[in-house]
Order: sequence, then structure tokens, then C-alpha cells
Amino acid sequence: MAERPYQFRLRTLLVATAVVGVLLGLFVLWQRGMEFEAAYGMVTGEVVVDGEPLTAGTVAFHQPDGRFVGGVVETGRFSIDRVPVGRSFVTIQGRTVPGRYSTPGDLEVWIVSDVGNVCDLHLGGDDRGVPLPEDDPLLQAIEKRFGEPDYVRVNDRFRIVYRLSNGDTLTLVVHDDKVIGIEHQLLFD
Repeated sequence: MAERPYQFRLRTLLVATAVVGVLLGLFVLWQRGMEFEAAYGMVTGEVVVDGEPLTAGTVAFHQPDGRFVGGVVETGRFSIDRVPVGRSFVTIQGRTVPGRYSTPGDLEVWIVSDVGNVCDLHLGGDDRGVPLPEDDPLLQAIEKRFGEPDYVRVNDRFRIVYRLSNGDTLTLVVHDDKVIGIEHQLLFD
């Protein structure tokens, strides 16, 4: 029986579709492999609430895309491996930690090294270790107006976070005893 011309074209079309499907699958696997090669780092640090180390709790680093990685805080210290390098929002939970720290928001950090990072979180006005410019009129005026801030240290930079009465946050970035940046984050309802 003679083969009909349309059967040959159908077989060719099926083979071509299978080849394209295999190539597409290989491309997707290659892309996923690229994602797994992203830079990760270890983050160690301390959590201090109102001048006292957090005895027990958790700390988590949330990426803007919704993923997060966390760990346990014991006697004020934590160590978390495989934190993605880049921007993260920190959440902290524990018996003495105010509830506002349990949702990602104004404690923003940048993990900059795929080797190791130090991230100290001093909540409630404890400024131990923060190299503040002495007698800086800007800092004095801000603290007089907005009260005690939170202090966040990542490696050699500090973020001093003030919570404003309307829910906004004002953040000063300090490096080498100088204020090198000011950020104002608006709270929208």
C-alpha cells in the first residue's frame, strides 16, 4: 500500500514537535540551574531588645520576591546559612520583641558578601557599637523630635531607624562616623 503524502507530513510534524519540546525542556532546566547558582552568604549577629539580649526567638530574612530564610536566636545570638545576597527585610519574633517586628517592613538590610556577614539588631534605643558622629546637630534634632530609634548593623554600615507617629519610618545610614544617607519610607493605607 502506497504511503499517502499527508501521513509523511504528519510524521515530520510530530518529530519536529518532539525535538522542540526536548529543547525547551533543556532550556528550562538550564535556567533553573542558573537560579541555583545565585550567591548566598552566612549571616551571624545578635538581637538586643531594650538593652537586653533576646534569650530565645527567631530571626528571618525575607527577599522582595517573597522567599525567606530564618534561624533561631539563643542567648541573643544567631547564625543563618544560605541567605541570598542582596536586599532583605528582617523579621524578629520572641517573648520580649514588640509585635511590629514580626512582619517584613522597615528593618531593611543588604547582604553584601557571599562569604560572611555580621548583622546586629538593636531594638528599642540600644546604640552599643554604633559609631555615631559626636555632637551632630542633625542627629540631636531628629532624636529630640522622634525619640529612641532602632539600630541595625550590617558589616561596616549602620542603619538608624526612627518610627514616626504616622507610621512612616526615617532611616539614617551611617558609615565611618558620618551620616551618608537619609531614607524616608511612607506608609500607605
